[in-house]
Amino acid sequence: MNKMSPFLTVKEFQSECAKHEVCSDCKFYGACSATCHPQDWIIAKPDRPKICYLLCPEQPLEVEEKFNLPGAGRNPHCIAESGIIKDSYGFTSTTYNEIYSIFSCINGERHIERLPSYPDFTDAEVEALKWYNSYSRNAACVTQNHDSVMMFSKGEYKETQMFLPTSLFPHITSEYTLKHPLDIAAYLKWREQKDV
Repeated sequence: MNKMSPFLTVKEFQSECAKHEVCSDCKFYGACSATCHPQDWIIAKPDRPKICYLLCPEQPLEVEEKFNLPGAGRNPHCIAESGIIKDSYGFTSTTYNEIYSIFSCINGERHIERLPSYPDFTDAEVEALKWYNSYSRNAACVTQNHDSVMMFSKGEYKETQMFLPTSLFPHITSEYTLKHPLDIAAYLKWREQKDV
């Protein structure tokens, strides 16, 4: 029995559909289930947006996982639950460089750069992040000057900041900067799903 991935490139899709009369499944679902041999087709349901598989077929991206698009500005990017690719400012990726990079990655000409996973926070660090997230919405956490960690939140009318010694957060690494902060709410959501 052949196991066909439902996440086919355009060329693969056209090649498979050329073997028989194009059916409604091909047109609407992007997955072929030819009536002449349906037993040969196992159509899997994606557990995340299809673009997660298209950008990295070998190891599909997680929703909200940060990655760099080659040659594009405003890195890192991430994929929202809706399947939209967002830049580091949370806006939809619509610039020419971003779109060209996405297309070239889908076609296998270039490859995304996966960023390191979240730090291995201790339970005490996680509790501190939970407290700050409940205290101030849209929080982020960054490293500054190797001797302090700054947590900040940009609200509708003001910006809240809090400086803490790095000894309280030993697992905050230099990859989190003012330009690319750690999204505390996203991390806590990921941690919750991981612990389930």
